[in-house]
Amino acid sequence: LSCLAAPHTSTAVKMNCFAGLSSCFGGIPSGTYTVYYHTKCEGFWGRALHIGLMLEEAGAKVDFKEGADFPAKGFAPPMVASPSGAQIAQTAAISIVMGKELGFAPADSVTYAKACQLVEDFNDLFTEVSGGKDDDRLKKWLQHFEDNLTAKYFCGNSATFADFHGIMIFTGVSQMKAPLMAGYPKLCAWIKTMTALKSYQKLKASGVPFLPKQYGGFQLL
Repeated sequence: LSCLAAPHTSTAVKMNCFAGLSSCFGGIPSGTYTVYYHTKCEGFWGRALHIGLMLEEAGAKVDFKEGADFPAKGFAPPMVASPSGAQIAQTAAISIVMGKELGFAPADSVTYAKACQLVEDFNDLFTEVSGGKDDDRLKKWLQHFEDNLTAKYFCGNSATFADFHGIMIFTGVSQMKAPLMAGYPKLCAWIKTMTALKSYQKLKASGVPFLPKQYGGFQLL
């Protein structure tokens, strides 16, 4: 910060210093994010739900296009193009990158590492639910998440990208495995907290389901 305090610092140098501070402390890039997903997220949210939630919660500008329109290289939707220049696919990577850009990343390295791990844990849970793993195995996962909830959110008292990623997964899992959920009260309370967010309520009000009928027709919670 010495560049700002020095009495003889030129205006140009001070502007450069401010630009550096903005980069250090984050801030939503000016411009419009573009989300690339099936049906442009008009038919269902699916694996783009976490993206829509973070963008809505942050008040960022967003446009939706078909996955085939993604200008960079990505294997399958969802993909995102940020006004920062970042172009990215893969749900976990999107959560982490956009979490940092939109202000949903933990500030300290220890909690940030936990958030990154949880994103992968959530994905593993969904893989095992979709793969037909038995309830005993799934209960171990549910207990894992229950044990990780030591505050209002998974990483403290503010929602992080891990929470947005998690509610995407649990929007499906809590309906697919509803009989199991009652045994995990902290997890159920967290789901209620996340679904009460303004972003979740707005996306729910749109009427767009979580999954189309051929995949269960699950709605937002």
